[in-house]
Amino acid sequence: MKFVDIHTHILWEVDDGAKSKEMTENMLKTAVDSGTETIVATPHMNRDENKDISETIKKVKKRFREFKALIKEREVNIKPELGYEVYFTYELMRIENSLLSELTIDGTTYILVELPFEYFSPTLVEGIIELRKRNVDPILVHPERVREFRENPLLLADLANNDVVVQVNSESLIDDTDTEKARFALRLIKSGVVHIVASDCHDDKNRIPDMRAAYEIVAKETSPYFAELLFYENPKRIIEDKPITEPSEVYYEILDNKSKFSKSWFIDMAGKIYSKLRGKK
Repeated sequence: MKFVDIHTHILWEVDDGAKSKEMTENMLKTAVDSGTETIVATPHMNRDENKDISETIKKVKKRFREFKALIKEREVNIKPELGYEVYFTYELMRIENSLLSELTIDGTTYILVELPFEYFSPTLVEGIIELRKRNVDPILVHPERVREFRENPLLLADLANNDVVVQVNSESLIDDTDTEKARFALRLIKSGVVHIVASDCHDDKNRIPDMRAAYEIVAKETSPYFAELLFYENPKRIIEDKPITEPSEVYYEILDNKSKFSKSWFIDMAGKIYSKLRGKK
């Protein structure tokens, strides 16, 4: 099985990902050995040490040139691309279109967007949807790690219904230390709201760019064809700047009939979402 990994922190010394050039080399080897043919470097943007967007872009572009040179020098059989994982804030809505376009994946319309891991205002969800009016297609990353979505999954369904692409981490599906997160990630996939699985790798020991185990889980729980859509076909379409395929178009039967977590699961949460949006407890 081949993979296209659109979410990684493989560039060394630009964020909380790879700590050294040697670690980056180890991560590249793992990625190639596990079947990844295209890898997108997506360092954090608009949080922690990377608050200055313009300066961070300059720093990251320099490191990405060095990354491509490393791949060529070591004759690594992998195609590198550049993007960013952007921490979504209201300030992001005010930056110029020219700067916003630089945060997309390799000049496409797609941009990785991250939300706080705990709670956030529902208006932030509306803000992500508003990005589409600026000719940007947001990809919401790792919602399974966000407490707000675990408690109120209809917020996530609302995003997906408004053409926001949803990406789950492969590591989440195999995480023995957080079974709740693993169950939720698989539940989202079987509910048809997830379009892509990516590694979100950060190092060469624990959060590695190897998606094979996660692929096997999804293939077993759904079908190999459906797993290929999430791990290869849709990510490849992102790189090519093409519309992604909705999961329901590929494997309608399992999403609509076999999964006890499908439509009814979201509908059951409607009351809670409505109350939250209305400011009630």
